[in-house]
Amino acid sequence: MRRGPFSPDQSVAFRPLLPLPLVPTRDGVGTLDDPGALPPDVRIFTASKQPWVILPEGARVYAEFYDYDAVWPAESLARRAAARGRKT
Repeated sequence: MRRGPFSPDQSVAFRPLLPLPLVPTRDGVGTLDDPGALPPDVRIFTASKQPWVILPEGARVYAEFYDYDAVWPAESLARRAAARGRKT
């Protein structure tokens, strides 16, 4: 693992001969050891997905991004506000 240009606290796995990131991870979450441990709540930027990417039936899908206030539960919004130092 080495640090990538994505975020100062994010480690990224790279193949030795191919300098493309394989799996961005934070604290080991989402590694190839157990890729299904934390499935995504939503799928974003699906308008540009490749045809071979199959989205699960019933998945919350957004062509670009989404409005946090319209999608996230109230308790998640409160945690986000607290983390950013704001009151809800």
